[in-house]
Amino acid sequence: PGGARTLVVGLLREKDPTEMLDALGVRDVERLVCCAPPSARARDPHELAALLTAAGVSAEVIAGPEAAVARVLERAEAEGGVAICAGSHYLLRYAWTVKRARSSYR
Repeated sequence: PGGARTLVVGLLREKDPTEMLDALGVRDVERLVCCAPPSARARDPHELAALLTAAGVSAEVIAGPEAAVARVLERAEAEGGVAICAGSHYLLRYAWTVKRARSSYR
């Protein structure tokens, strides 16, 4: 669908962040939010944002996954865009929980 794409991403330490971010196409999204997935193996979202900044991609850090997903959904809804949750599958629970709580989001 048309509209701005906003991505929330959180990775585990075992994953190669550069490879994962390239595979996710982060250079092609309008907004990017980094967060820590709910796992003891989570990569620090500030480290992820620093890698992105070094690559010329601007990213916002919101440490908590629920707050990060909510922010992405709010932006997508306000702009008529698309919210994308990617990286660790641990984030999906938060995406579903927040989306269900926001019955007005489509």
